[in-house]
This record gives sequence, C-alpha cells and structure tokens, in this order.
Amino acid sequence: DGFFPDRSMFNTVLLHTGLYAKDDASGRWSYVHEQSLKDPGLKHVWGGLRRFLTEPSDQPKNFEKLIASLLSPPVGLRMGVLPILLAASLRAFPSAISLMHRGVYLNDVLPSDIENICKTPKEYEILVLDIDETKLKLLRGVYKHLSRIAKYEIEENDLVRHCFDALEAWKHQLPPAAFTTGRLSKQADAFRTTIVRVHDPVQLFFTELPRAVAISVDRTKQFLDAFKYCVEELENVAQTYTEQAIRIVESSLSVGSDRNDACSVREMARQWASYFPDQFVENLSDGVAKGLLSRMALDYESDSLLIDSLASLLVKKSVRRWDDSMAAAFDRDFTSYVSKIENEAISYPAPTEGLRNGLSRLVYGRVQQLFTQLSDLVGEEKAAEMLRALSTKAEEGQHGIAR
Repeated sequence: DGFFPDRSMFNTVLLHTGLYAKDDASGRWSYVHEQSLKDPGLKHVWGGLRRFLTEPSDQPKNFEKLIASLLSPPVGLRMGVLPILLAASLRAFPSAISLMHRGVYLNDVLPSDIENICKTPKEYEILVLDIDETKLKLLRGVYKHLSRIAKYEIEENDLVRHCFDALEAWKHQLPPAAFTTGRLSKQADAFRTTIVRVHDPVQLFFTELPRAVAISVDRTKQFLDAFKYCVEELENVAQTYTEQAIRIVESSLSVGSDRNDACSVREMARQWASYFPDQFVENLSDGVAKGLLSRMALDYESDSLLIDSLASLLVKKSVRRWDDSMAAAFDRDFTSYVSKIENEAISYPAPTEGLRNGLSRLVYGRVQQLFTQLSDLVGEEKAAEMLRALSTKAEEGQHGIAR
C-alpha cells in the first residue's frame, strides 16, 4: 500500500521482472523457477542463485566467486539490487543449508547479514546438504518429539533449521540443574555436552549427536530412541531431586503405627506435625523450626508441592533451581531441624496431655524403625526374641521399684 520506497523496489525488482508472480490455477503468489522467466539475463542470475543455494556440496561454498560472477561482465548486476535478489533467493529456494560467518553458524539470518554477504563475501560460506530419506526420517522424528505435536506441517526443505530452532527452544525451558548436574547417565552427559558445544545444525544432527549417543544416522529408530531417552533424562533432573528429597523426609520422620506403605510423604508430614500441639509450636524460639512445622501441617495437592515449600524455607530455592549441592544442603538442614524439634519436645517442661500423646507416638515410631534395623542385622525372629527379653527386663525393673 502507498508509495513508499519499499513498494517501488518490490515492483521494479520482483513484480515487473516476473520473479514473484501469481499462479493462475491456485491463486497463490510465489517466487518462480528460472524457466518461467523471459529475460535471458535475469534467467541466468536467478538460475545461478538457485543452483548455489540448492545443489549439495561436500565442502562449504564461498560467496566470493558467486558475487564476483554476478557483478562482473557479462552480467554486470548493480550492487544495490544484489541484496534484494540474494534475500529473495534464500526465501525462494529453502534447502538444508548451514550458513556460516568466519566459520561460525548463523542462528538467524538478519538483513544486515545479507548486506554483509554482498559487501564482504569472502567471510561467508554455505554448506548445502544432500538429505536422503534416512536423514529426513531422523529430522522428522527429532522435530516431532521436541515440538510434542502429533500432526505438523513444515517445509521439508527447511527441516534442519526447524529442528535446530525447536532444540534451542527446548533447551531454554530446562531447569538450570540440567546443565550442571553430575548425576546423568554417560549417554545423556555426552548428549548434553554436544547440544551446548555445537551450534551448526548440520554438524549437530548428522555428525556430533550420532557420535555422542554412539549410534549412526543409518540406524534411525535406535538413534531416535536414544535421543528421546536423553531428552527425558534432562527434563527429569528436577524430578530426580524431588524424589531424593521425598526419601530424605520419609527416612527422617518417625510417625509410629499410623504409617503404612501406601502413605504419601505429605500425609506422613501432616501426621508428624500433628504430634506437636499449638502451645508447643508457639513457644519455639526458632522461626525456621516454627515455619517447618507450619508448612508440614498444611494440605498440599501433591508431594512435589510439599517438597518445594520445604525447600524454599530451608535452602531458599525451589527444587527446579537446585543443583547437586542443594540436595545435600536440604538433607542436612531438614534432618537437623527434625531432630531439634523432637529433642525440644522431649525435654519440654510440664508437657500437656496432647504433647505427651504425640511424643509417645513419636517414640513408638522410633522404636519401630530401630526394630526394623535390628531385624536387618540379626533376623526378625532373633530381633523379636531380643525385644521380648528387653520387655521382661523392664517389667522386672518395675516390680523391683514397686517392692
């Protein structure tokens, strides 16, 4: 619309030359093949750009020779027109390419890059990849998994860039710990190192990632299975920390006979917190200890929400922002505060009936844990015999005191 310079350039370079035309049958506007052009000079230029951008090569192609041939006789293309034609050809002939500036892959081709290619073509190279059916299947599988979309439509010629963009977007949503944890499998660790180090999608998908997972491109199904495994392992780093924290909470709490194997960790936490009446909690001098009891008494929709709440209190970071050291810090702080609260309760002066009842269940829970440990050491039958002997000795002591 209007009469801006953009419209004049579009009309002069693309529309009136016939490079951009409307198909009579479909009614769609698109760039044309050089065979549809009438002007022999323009046909030569457009065909040269198409071949340069689409014909596969084993080695990167340098732009210097192409630009020189377009600017020199007999073509004699004007420098002002060249960036428009180059940009148009990149849109008209999408292919599996790797565009590099001084050996570094260009993630996003900007207008300034197009102009710089025309000004300093020797600094830019392009690698055009010959993608066979095996590589297409690999790229489709990678894109489908990263995009999590069962049905998708993208240009087959642009699959490499689409896959790379999808991988970059996926990397940005990973928890920070995914890039620092030392708890990955050997394969996932090599996968992570590769996606961080390599920025050329052609090298990444067809050389470096197959090398990282030790599966060649030709074994597409096996490669995609390994790819999905590594992706899921990195995505689940935070969940691994959550599961570790749940085990820490379970092993630290003594909840007596009310506990059963199907009990969730949040149910255990509420049960343990219920052992300590409000009067005892109010008299605690440590704010973190108070906060711990308060949070454990709440009703959470999931165990992970409970763990996130406890983590924010104790180590000041949600589990998603943990690294390996945070798990150790959570273990240390949680067990320390649980022990502190229990010991203060046991030594609490003039305990109320409610606190005595809670402490009795707490101590009974400790006895259950110790009995389990004793059974592991000497067997359940021997442990029961030792417990009976202990009970008999206690009864004899009571009788002696009575006499």
